[in-house]
Amino acid sequence: MQVGVFRHVQQPYKKVFKQHRDKLYKTVQTKQIRLEAKTYVMVGQMRLQQSPLVSHFDVFDDIGQSADERVGRKIHDYVAILLLSKSFRDVKAQLHEFSQYDVQAEDVKQEFTPVREEDRIHLTKLLEEQMATLDEFLAHVDHVLAKECWDDSDIMQIEQLWATFWKVYEKRATTLFALYEKNTFSDRPSNEKEGWITALEEEAKIVHQVQMALAPMYTEKVGHTLQELISLNYHFGRMKQQDAPIEKDNKIGRVSYVFMNSFYRVYLLVFLPLIIFGSSSTDGDSPSYFRLFTFLGLLLVIRGQAKSRLIAKNNTYLVELRGDQLTDISAEQHEEETKASTFIPIPQSQKKKPILYDTTVLSIDIIGMFIFITIFLFAMTISILVKYDFEIDIVMKYLFLIDILVLAFTLWVPYSPLARRRFIVTNKAVQLRKEKIGVLEIKHIVFKGEGKNVNLFVTFHSSPYKLRVPEDDREPLKAALKAWCTSNRIPFKDKDAEI
Repeated sequence: MQVGVFRHVQQPYKKVFKQHRDKLYKTVQTKQIRLEAKTYVMVGQMRLQQSPLVSHFDVFDDIGQSADERVGRKIHDYVAILLLSKSFRDVKAQLHEFSQYDVQAEDVKQEFTPVREEDRIHLTKLLEEQMATLDEFLAHVDHVLAKECWDDSDIMQIEQLWATFWKVYEKRATTLFALYEKNTFSDRPSNEKEGWITALEEEAKIVHQVQMALAPMYTEKVGHTLQELISLNYHFGRMKQQDAPIEKDNKIGRVSYVFMNSFYRVYLLVFLPLIIFGSSSTDGDSPSYFRLFTFLGLLLVIRGQAKSRLIAKNNTYLVELRGDQLTDISAEQHEEETKASTFIPIPQSQKKKPILYDTTVLSIDIIGMFIFITIFLFAMTISILVKYDFEIDIVMKYLFLIDILVLAFTLWVPYSPLARRRFIVTNKAVQLRKEKIGVLEIKHIVFKGEGKNVNLFVTFHSSPYKLRVPEDDREPLKAALKAWCTSNRIPFKDKDAEI
């Protein structure tokens, strides 16, 4: 979050934004902005995990009313530029590093053959102008961020300096984005790259990350300018007082998290103090503080994982929602342009995502969990036997019976619906039984063990989903997931190919 843009949310603005607030996220408020003799603030939440912008927001005047479209858009764009300036500070560092080398257009041509002569000019001959305009823009951003409130002149100056910089930098950014998109820099090992190529690669990486973070997902390609992406954030993210709140997704997950969070707070604020202070005021044995705080730590970990999972799922939902809205906008524009009476928009409920692959896999995690439970129960039974000199009474007989039943159940689990799960690959998600894991939730996918094991590493948990693939599906599924990862820019690793 950009330092100097936001301040503590004032209660009146928190109240007027309440109907659109999601308790999963922190609510932010900008500094006051004096515009046309009125004072405004922007209040919202940064719900999209990758986006540097305030993704869901409203702009209020000093009496808590939603500002009109013109003022709302002007303030949103101004705040968006300030937030994006953080990424361009990193661009500045790479530009100055690149300038340390006397790179000529011919050098770029030799290293990157596909780059057109016109684009090579933007990578070399315009470098001084690009650095000068960026330095001037960032210097004024620092001046603005140091102020307690903003006015018309701040907005105008930032807009002008940003426009001047972007005019000379946009072609360079477009070229770098294309080079990074085509994996041009990865063709050569890092230890063989010249210093200017490394600097250019880092700059391209920053530009690519900014563009992809702002781009509406689930479109065929990123075909929007930076200003268009900022405008799309306003279009999809502005939530006025008269607008209906966004329908919340994953309600079961939300209820589970609320329950876990409430239990954690009650234990921390009520049970734990009562146990500690209650025991200190009696002559009885003191409780095991190690166990008490170990349990507290366990609750904290479970609560954190539940929230991470819920936010990841909600992020996928919100991104898909924007993708669908963008599709609807494109359809409307197409309809207006063609004015074809035969064009019939497909209702949202009828849109289906094609299945790319469908099979049944074994969940190694489920099997492992039951094996652990079985070993634990047998170990507990043996420890009791040792403690009581191997005396077998009625209680021990029942314990043995429970152990045998659990062992039998564990042996049955690999053949049961508990471990056998339908695994579906669609364009923008994989699905394990009823759980959908979106593209943005997957960090990378690894195949190993001659293709019989696949691990899905996700953003909301430190351990991957471990799956066992049927023999007939190993190669076809590997090929399908490799193509799926390439299409969605997700790292794919084949451990067998590395041996």
